[in-house]
Amino acid sequence: MPFVSGEYLNDVLAPQILRELKDDKADFFAAIPNSPANTITDEGLRLHLLRETQEADINPGADYVDGDVVALDVNKLLIPWDIISTKPMQVTKDEIRASVFDRQSEIRVQTNRVLRRKYRDYVLHNLAPADSSDAKLPVLRTTGADDGTGRRRLIVDDLITYQKMLRSINLDQESEDWYIRLSNEHVTDLLIDTKSNQTFRDLYHKTPSGEMMNVYGFKFFRGNHQILFATGGAKKAIGAAAIATDRNASIFWTPAMVTKSIGMVTAHLNPMSQDTRSNPPKEEFRLTGYIQAQLKHETGTGAIVSGIV
Repeated sequence: MPFVSGEYLNDVLAPQILRELKDDKADFFAAIPNSPANTITDEGLRLHLLRETQEADINPGADYVDGDVVALDVNKLLIPWDIISTKPMQVTKDEIRASVFDRQSEIRVQTNRVLRRKYRDYVLHNLAPADSSDAKLPVLRTTGADDGTGRRRLIVDDLITYQKMLRSINLDQESEDWYIRLSNEHVTDLLIDTKSNQTFRDLYHKTPSGEMMNVYGFKFFRGNHQILFATGGAKKAIGAAAIATDRNASIFWTPAMVTKSIGMVTAHLNPMSQDTRSNPPKEEFRLTGYIQAQLKHETGTGAIVSGIV
């Protein structure tokens, strides 16, 4: 459909894109809850960050006194939106006239697709621990053999170790809510590690697709976006260039502890009908999304990072 006007874009098209982003149920995205509507404001996302302060006694022998009383530890925050903006995409009148397909429609489709992909990448990256210093956001380095590049493979023993790390921080509902989005390297590592074990292979390999099925309490997803950790354990900025000693990570989360939100989508159009100077006249279009993804508690995510030989 041609871009009719700015009013059409932001009264019809932008709300439609916003609904599509909020209702995205594909693979891992469905396992990260959307923020409640009452937490979304024009300025940002309102969150109550909670810490567990309740305690319990067995066979309490005396009345409780003032010093025994505990209270909720609630940190109220307004977290400003981050912004994703696609680059302006241009089409000229001559290109439209000479084309055998609807170029304006294709620009809309491509721009929407890229915004969706960047939002998904952003959410996963934002939820990943900033570094390996906090035991409540556990980061494990893989311990398998060298894959030939100086990177240690992920092995099943690492998953068992990581399960132990998560149990030590007492995350509830592990059988239902332990998710790991595996990097492509780690999917391959697990398949190689278990391919000689016929029983394991028959139970946990999806032979037609070449993927690992859920195992040891973890539900697996996979994807192309790679999150990098530096040698010292710090997560690299999204889009940062990789160096030889950086390693890809698989990201762990449990849905009760995380939230994602997109507050608004704005469509920007510089229409051909208002281009008074260019020959041939041209039109430009882009999208801007206001987004956020955060932990709701002091725990709930982690990472498995390839080790360095």
